[in-house]
This record gives sequence, structure tokens and C-alpha cells, in this order.
Amino acid sequence: MAATLFIDVDGVFHRPGTVSFNEDGTVSGEGAFQWLPHLLAVLEDFPDVRVLVHSSWRMSWETDEQLKAVLPPALASRVAGATPRELASRFASIQAYCECEQVEHFVILDDEPSAYPVGLEQLVVCDPQAGLSDTAVQERLRRALARALPAV
Repeated sequence: MAATLFIDVDGVFHRPGTVSFNEDGTVSGEGAFQWLPHLLAVLEDFPDVRVLVHSSWRMSWETDEQLKAVLPPALASRVAGATPRELASRFASIQAYCECEQVEHFVILDDEPSAYPVGLEQLVVCDPQAGLSDTAVQERLRRALARALPAV
């Protein structure tokens, strides 16, 4: 099975507090998803990596399709779904997903290291004020994805 990348949204693709939701459920805000091109560039080298949303954004929509509808098309096309909504904890939802779907190889991209066990090797942390615009984060993500890919 291919590796899975679990993504957060706020603090990864744009600064926290940058985005708001309109009454119709669409996203607005200057700078929304401004750092998305960096993830897409990294993922070009990893076309088989599944992308799952573990962000609190998953809690705002009842279905994966509704969630994907508010994401930029370039990201939505890569997103396979979201971790379980009944588990508010990001890490617990990732663990539950991995257990249910028998995921062994994964990487987590997030801006909140306190949400995870100390020393979790699958975790790539970014500063919420720079997110994926930080070239060091991009390189750590590349290395983590390369390590996560199962040997053929």
C-alpha cells in the first residue's frame, strides 16, 4: 500500500486566522491557501501518496465530498478524504484511520507539535507563520515521504 500524508490546513497552507467561511460554505480571506503550491510541488515527486485531512476543518462538514468542495481544486483532487470526525483529537483520528485502513506508512504535516507524542518520527512540523513556505519544511517533508514509502 502507498504511503499516506495526513495534512492540517491552518498554519500549513496559510497563517491561522487568515480564512473565514461565507454563509454558502465557501472560503474567503486574503492569503487563503497561499502556500499550497509548495505542497503540490513536493507531491509531484510522490504521485502515489494518499492525502487525508486530519485538520479541525474536517469537523465543519458532514462528508468528505463537502469538505473537498471548499478546498482549492488542485488540493481537492489529491485529497482522498478525512480522518474520522467522531474523534476530535487529531492524533487519535489518525491512529483510528491507520488501524481501520491498515495504514503502515504515513507522514503527518501539522503546525501543532503539542497534539502529538514527543519524538513521533512521522511528524513534520511547520511554524504557523510560515507554513509550507519554509524551504526547510519542504525538505523535511520530502525526506519523510521518501522514508515512508514502502520498499518494493
